[in-house]
Amino acid sequence: MSINPNAIVPTHRPEMPYERKRKPDLVTWLSIGALVLFLGVCGFGLILWTNGDKIGCALIQCDENPVGMPAPWAEIVAAADEAAQKASPDAVLDGVSAKPLAHWAKGWSVDKSLEVSFRYVDPNGQTLYVDMRDTDPAATVDAWGPAVDRRLRGGSETSEISRQTYERLKTDAARRRDALLQVRVSPRQAEALTWKEGLAEARNDNTEIAPRIYLELGYDSENAGKPLTWRVQYSPVPAERPPGLLDFSSIFAQSSAFIIDATTGEVLERDTGNSILSP
Repeated sequence: MSINPNAIVPTHRPEMPYERKRKPDLVTWLSIGALVLFLGVCGFGLILWTNGDKIGCALIQCDENPVGMPAPWAEIVAAADEAAQKASPDAVLDGVSAKPLAHWAKGWSVDKSLEVSFRYVDPNGQTLYVDMRDTDPAATVDAWGPAVDRRLRGGSETSEISRQTYERLKTDAARRRDALLQVRVSPRQAEALTWKEGLAEARNDNTEIAPRIYLELGYDSENAGKPLTWRVQYSPVPAERPPGLLDFSSIFAQSSAFIIDATTGEVLERDTGNSILSP
C-alpha cells in the first residue's frame, strides 16, 4: 500500500504571517485628547492660583508706575484730540478720567505717572478710548475700543451707548470742548492737593491707597452755574497681592473722595467716610 505524501497531517501549526496591531480609532484619540486637555487646564488653574501674581505681572503691568513730571494739560488734550480725529473723526467726547498705570498700585505716591483716558462715542454709539501717560502723552497715546476694532463689539453692531446718547453728546460737544480748555488743574495736581489728607483717612497703617480721578463734565442743562470739577477718589490697595491672576477686591471700595475746582484748585467737598461705591 502506497502512502500519499499530500495526505500527511502536519505535526505542528504552520507559521502565521505577521499581523499588524489595530490603530486606535477616532473616538479613542478624542478621548485621549480630552483627558490631556482636562489635565492641562487643571494644572494651569493650579499654577494661576498659587503663582497668579507672577504670571499676571507677565501679562499686564502690575508693578509700580514710573515716576516723572506731568506734561501740561494742554499737551495732554492736544494728543487726545489728534488721536481721536485719526481714529474716528465724528466721535464726540463723553468723559475724562485718570488712574495708576499699574494694575496693582502698591507703594503709590504722587510723583508716579497717571494713565489719562479720554472716552468718546461715535455716531453708531460705539466707544473709543484714547489713553496716554501724563508724563509723555504724544509718545504713549493709544486709541482703541469698539469704534475702531470690530472684534471688541462682542458680535454686535450696537453698543451699550445708544445713538440717542451720541446725539445728546453731540449737541453738548461745543461746551465740553470749551470745558477742557478751561481746565487749569491737571489730574496729577488735583491728586497732589488731596494726597496727604487721603492718606490720613486710610483705614489703618497697613492700608495703602491709590487714586481714581474723574472730570465731572455732566450735561449742559445740569451744569448751569456750576464750576468744572475733578472728583479725586482714593481706594485701598492690598499690602500683599492676593493669589490669582486678577484682584477686583478694591475696585469699588472707597477710602475717601474730594471734589476739586478744575480751574482754581479749591477743595469744594470732602467725603472721608468709608463707603462702597455703586458700580
